[in-house]
Amino acid sequence: MFNLFSIRKTNELARTYLDKPLMNRIRLFFIILVPMVCLIAYDITDGTIGPVLAIVGFLLGLGTGFITSRIFNIHWHESHAKVAFRIDRMGTIILVLYSMFTILRTKIFEQFVRAPLVTAFAFAFLAGVFLGRLVSMYVSIKKILIDNGIDVS
Repeated sequence: MFNLFSIRKTNELARTYLDKPLMNRIRLFFIILVPMVCLIAYDITDGTIGPVLAIVGFLLGLGTGFITSRIFNIHWHESHAKVAFRIDRMGTIILVLYSMFTILRTKIFEQFVRAPLVTAFAFAFLAGVFLGRLVSMYVSIKKILIDNGIDVS
């Protein structure tokens, strides 16, 4: 996660400095992201969705992922000396708005995309959301670790 070329050091950093629920959330997002990207690639090669429309959905999702990453406040937990997360008031508001968007997503997308493409477009959008949240969490965690004097290189 921190240094792609040093998996052993990455695992050691994660075990030492990341709260277990935060680590589980990162794993879950990654486990969901990989099959979604494979499905999008399949839909593009199958002709279900064009590459441009898939990229548009992915980029819209990426932006949404960066915004919704604000739901959880990632911070340094002093007593445990680990990076942890909690939901705060602003996060709750974003979570409610995102939940409403998720419920209405298909109706919103159907306004701009024809019915057969909605599922493929929604997968591209959701893959972008998951990647946006993962990247945002990565940046936050790295900044917190560096701010607390932990070498992440």
